[in-house]
Amino acid sequence: MNRNGQGYVQAGWTSQSGYARPQLPDAEIEGELDTELGDVTSADWQQRAYTRQIIREFLRAVPRSETETTLVIVRSDGEQRLLTRAQLSTAIDRLRPRQRQIVRLALEERWPRQRVCEYLHNISIKTLERDQVEALDILAEL
Repeated sequence: MNRNGQGYVQAGWTSQSGYARPQLPDAEIEGELDTELGDVTSADWQQRAYTRQIIREFLRAVPRSETETTLVIVRSDGEQRLLTRAQLSTAIDRLRPRQRQIVRLALEERWPRQRVCEYLHNISIKTLERDQVEALDILAEL
């Protein structure tokens, strides 16, 4: 619930116990996208990207003080997992220091990427993006 007593309505997460996961968009391009990319298929890659997006939106929208708000994610092994904001905050605290700062500043505090890069001793945008994706993948595997 937010400060006005209204629940959050967002695909993939809710402050209630209910959950309605939207369908992933079909990604059919000429040729089949289910070819192997290393040992990750395009469907796996698409699911990981979708999970990262849901976690990113959840962290931006739900303040740390709302510890009981829940998020349902689908792990890479296909298992659905229900996480509270408190569990995510605890997991963020266990990330590597730079990853933790990137998640806190760029996602939770909504700092612009350039400002985060400057704050972290002028790291590159690519380094910020890489660390953010890695951190979100770690959170997706909780």
